[in-house]
Amino acid sequence: MSFTLNGKQKLLIAGVLLGFLFYASVGSKFLGNQPEQSTQPQQTDNDMVELDAELPPSNLKQPLQFSSIQSVKPSDLVEWLPQLTNQPAMIAFKSKYCHDCQEMAPILEALSAEHPEIAYIPIDVQRDKTTYGPVIKGFLPSVVPIVVFIQKGGRVQHSLTGYQTAEAIAPHLQKLSSH
Repeated sequence: MSFTLNGKQKLLIAGVLLGFLFYASVGSKFLGNQPEQSTQPQQTDNDMVELDAELPPSNLKQPLQFSSIQSVKPSDLVEWLPQLTNQPAMIAFKSKYCHDCQEMAPILEALSAEHPEIAYIPIDVQRDKTTYGPVIKGFLPSVVPIVVFIQKGGRVQHSLTGYQTAEAIAPHLQKLSSH
């Protein structure tokens, strides 16, 4: 018996294998499935990870930062989205193939209607590459949905990753309105 895999099937298999290898090597440590060891990072009061002396000698402290988007300069954002000069914005990165994105769309639209002072910019990461290419390339969202709250002038205030309820989004819009 023989069979042939197309390119998408090969990529899917490679992705599954890479995910398994990542989980087997380091992912399980983050999920708490490993016994506590002295070489694990220790949380300090200032949200920094302090490395134990048993690791390579560096005495470095690194911030705990987990994000699904890249940092973007406010000046670049204002250049790509001129309305940010005078108005804060809520950018929603989405995809038509994403179930959570489809579920969140009416929530975001309703909240947007409640806050007309905030520009609502839904961006489909596959379909809107010609219109919002620099924004997509700048933020480089690794998953969808992602909602990014941007202050007037282009400074990113906060971002939310994954499905969010109206109750989770509303406080961020209130804070954005007050700036």
